[in-house]
Amino acid sequence: MGTIFLVHDPSSDPSTRCPFALKVVDKFAFRFKLEAERHARWEIQVLTRLSSLNPYPFLPSIMGSFESDEFMGWAIPYCPVFEVSRAASAP
Repeated sequence: MGTIFLVHDPSSDPSTRCPFALKVVDKFAFRFKLEAERHARWEIQVLTRLSSLNPYPFLPSIMGSFESDEFMGWAIPYCPVFEVSRAASAP
């Protein structure tokens, strides 16, 4: 539910070394608008709680979120698949 973009901030990261994932939910694109919006709020709440605890290396942390009349969005650090699988198999 939603679209995920790989983005970076060119003003603070001109070399694109620290990309992040931006998930955007169009509040009006879903047939069950209320359910989609409720799920998006729940996802932001869970990520916020995980971020407020001592960060665990295998759990995502929220970098920020936004909401407008049409969209809800939040950013998390980008982790390529090969890094996740490498970290999971490390001793």
